[in-house]
Amino acid sequence: MECRVMNNFIIPLTGIVLMTVGMPTIAQQSESGVQVIGPQSTVEQYNAPVLPQGSAEGMIDFPSLISAPGADDGVQIMATFDALTIELLETGDIRNDGEFVDFVGRSRVSDDERDALYSAIREALSVYQDLPLTLGDVRFIQQDITDAYRSNGYPLLSVIVPPQEITDNRLRVQVNEFRLAEVRLSYGRGDGNYSADDPLWSDPEKVIDRFEPVLEAPILSQQSLDNAVEQLNRSPFRSARVVFEPGTELGQSIANVQIDEQRPWGIQAGYNNHATESSGTNRYSISATLGNILGENNQLSLNATLGDRIEEFSNYSAVLTMPNRWGHTFTLNTNYSDTSSSSIPGIDSASTSLQLTADYRAPLRRGDSWELQGNVAFSLKQFERASLFGGTEVGGAEYDGAQLSAGLTLNLQREFSSNQITATVFNSLAGVTDKNDALNYRRFYNSVDGEPESTHVSLSFAHMQQLAVFGDRWSNWRTETQVSAQYAVSQLAGSDNFALGGPGILRAYQSSEGAGDRGWFLNQTLHLPPLNRPVLYGLIQGIQWSTFVETGTANFENGGSISLWDAGGGITLQLQGNTTCNFTVAVAGKATALTEKGDGRVFASCNYSY
Repeated sequence: MECRVMNNFIIPLTGIVLMTVGMPTIAQQSESGVQVIGPQSTVEQYNAPVLPQGSAEGMIDFPSLISAPGADDGVQIMATFDALTIELLETGDIRNDGEFVDFVGRSRVSDDERDALYSAIREALSVYQDLPLTLGDVRFIQQDITDAYRSNGYPLLSVIVPPQEITDNRLRVQVNEFRLAEVRLSYGRGDGNYSADDPLWSDPEKVIDRFEPVLEAPILSQQSLDNAVEQLNRSPFRSARVVFEPGTELGQSIANVQIDEQRPWGIQAGYNNHATESSGTNRYSISATLGNILGENNQLSLNATLGDRIEEFSNYSAVLTMPNRWGHTFTLNTNYSDTSSSSIPGIDSASTSLQLTADYRAPLRRGDSWELQGNVAFSLKQFERASLFGGTEVGGAEYDGAQLSAGLTLNLQREFSSNQITATVFNSLAGVTDKNDALNYRRFYNSVDGEPESTHVSLSFAHMQQLAVFGDRWSNWRTETQVSAQYAVSQLAGSDNFALGGPGILRAYQSSEGAGDRGWFLNQTLHLPPLNRPVLYGLIQGIQWSTFVETGTANFENGGSISLWDAGGGITLQLQGNTTCNFTVAVAGKATALTEKGDGRVFASCNYSY
């Protein structure tokens, strides 16, 4: 998206907006679909010059020719284009000569990237060598130089062809590499109005610290800008963008950081009927998110979920999320659950669980359209189960499960699609606590020879495809593909089983159906064009709908397997007052011991946020 306001140009980049004044340069689009900061071209139309027949000499005012209306791009400047000199302004007079392209000055990019930049420029411009040069070619040369800088991560510069006398079939081009000279802060509440002295909760000194690497760099790099803004926007209660304007000296820019802040807390309430019938299907939840608890960007999320009766089901959780300035995130999660269920009249089962999890995630590698993340986690689960007959406890068991996991996540972004691939290895441990042993394991899981130690691998793939790739008429259609698989070399604890039943996977089946040690699952969803306008006097602000088919197979360690499939559809209603309701219908495609072919299940959920 490009917006022209008089002689200013505004280009968004991951929350960054650049404003340049009168720069004869060209804006580009990155492969990831995010518009990068790029030189803007004031070259649109120009008059053809009148050159002496057979002569390529004489002073030519390229800026005037390029900016004049009605010119002919095909007018010839020289019959044979033999050499090109690129002057890097304000960088000295060191020369780097080549067969066709010579550099005068020394680019401000880092030493280990300079050769790659020069090579990219020379390769892009080699197509003009020994051919006639036209005014149209001059415009393409400006763009090719800009593209080479952009592809190497330096998208803010101006490329100028100054007035010059053409001699020896050589063209002279000037490149002005921009650097950051100053950072100015202003604050708003999302209404477009900003004030320099009205922060709600942001610390100005910490904001300036985010841009310190950019201020110290000799040239503005896209990666540094992305990192600075990404750190500011890591908080869900703040959104920042940067408006760049020319500085007082050649090649300088001033960053105006515009920060929209919200109150650093939120409240949510919800309902769903996704639970099992044995413990009551209805669930009611209330949660709160508190920001900046132990430092800026830290979040504490609290949740309480109850059944129709608190003695049937209750669950409480607290999650503390602590990101740091390097993009790493440390998460502490505590979850307590108390469940009472009955499948046979007069015989009840009561169970409690307490789970503590510590997770550390960090970005490992990153490119223009991809990112590789890694994580390690440790969890300790304390289980207790009691069997009740007529209200009297007649048996029970306790077990502590300990698990260490490590995983990799690869995110791939394309113009019309996004992909995520995740691989995780889970190692269940023994001997961590007194109850983390084989005896308690076998009692709790009713296993004859099971062992607490085990290893299993989980793989998942998610693909979101915009069907606009087939044309504008499909711009509001998209497909979603999810594939997951699990492999274990030995029998797993019940909590680690690969369960096909819904509502998490195959929604038409009970959660206890199709639970095995190994298995795979496939879901294919088609999202239909949404209705993005108010209906029912504005009560419904928007409607989204989809249809799906899903299938999976679970394999058991002691032999045998089960394969199931179902299909259905869903609708999402966006209501007034920050309320969203979802309704899903799933129909079983294959009969099991608990489900007949053609049986359907209806799921409903509503969530409100403030």
